[in-house]
Amino acid sequence: MLSSPLNINTIPTNRIRSIAFNKKIEGYADEAEYMIVAIDYDGKGDESPSVYIIKRNADGTFDDRSDIQLIAAYKQCNGATIHPINGELYFNSYEKGQVFRLDLVDYFKTIKNGGSWDPIVKNNPNTFKQLFTIADPSWEFQIFIHPTGKYAYFGVINNHYFMRSDYDEIKRNLLPRIILSGI
Repeated sequence: MLSSPLNINTIPTNRIRSIAFNKKIEGYADEAEYMIVAIDYDGKGDESPSVYIIKRNADGTFDDRSDIQLIAAYKQCNGATIHPINGELYFNSYEKGQVFRLDLVDYFKTIKNGGSWDPIVKNNPNTFKQLFTIADPSWEFQIFIHPTGKYAYFGVINNHYFMRSDYDEIKRNLLPRIILSGI
């Protein structure tokens, strides 16, 4: 089934960088019930929209009728991805090459309990954990987590190298990266 697309009025920037879907989160969300959209924008400095979470419509589509919430605001997000086993959200910033982690359960608990979600990363360092930076600031990069969830690759676009980060299953986060190959 095709649906009408989300348009520029729905997600207020034309710099969409990646799309991902949530894992099932017991008591909060079914598998792929939400779309995660990363936005490359810095018009509001370090409070710029970075990652949106969009709820699938009852008919299974995503369109302008979908419930859209800003889930993270920092600066120039070039990619967001979901851990395939535990469902955490990982996203980045072009600014200094930061990699952030958000446990989506925190978001869903806040909303389910009637709270107001604060998406501003700098205001919530315990919610949005900065894990590390890549080797170079100001380079666009994407995060690709292996289906086992045991490690991730980072592809640094236009700088021609890949990095790897192992996953700490006890702490439930990605570990500092190592450069694998490239120029």
